[in-house]
Amino acid sequence: MKLSFLLIFLALLQFSAIASGQSLVTIHMKNVEISQLFGTLEKQTGYHFLFNSRLAAVHKLVDVDVDNADINEVLNQIFAGTGLVYKMLDNKLIVVSSSSNEVNNDIVITGTVTGENGEPLPGVSVAVKNTTTGITTDNNGSF
Repeated sequence: MKLSFLLIFLALLQFSAIASGQSLVTIHMKNVEISQLFGTLEKQTGYHFLFNSRLAAVHKLVDVDVDNADINEVLNQIFAGTGLVYKMLDNKLIVVSSSSNEVNNDIVITGTVTGENGEPLPGVSVAVKNTTTGITTDNNGSF
């Protein structure tokens, strides 16, 4: 009998520890940017958000009205119809990204290399710092 009571007590303690590890959120906000909600969620849950501020969807205005809701439910409500998705990592980090390829990752850099007297310098190697990406200037010093 004592052993049964002890096992039941330990099982209840385990369940209590699991339940207290879940992050419950209470937010009542209207017309707020999703990116601004991340700060509020960080304070209430201890999670940290990693996102690209160039995603147009994180600047979308939303209304949130939840009481003691699970963080997953809140994020699903916030991201509904935005094209944003999230992944929760073990270290209390939530990575937010676009489900589509909304951000154009191709950045074009152009310029002209000139000498001390302002004359264009052909054949100069130009490289992106800390990468293997590079090009050589043309006859007009342009790249």
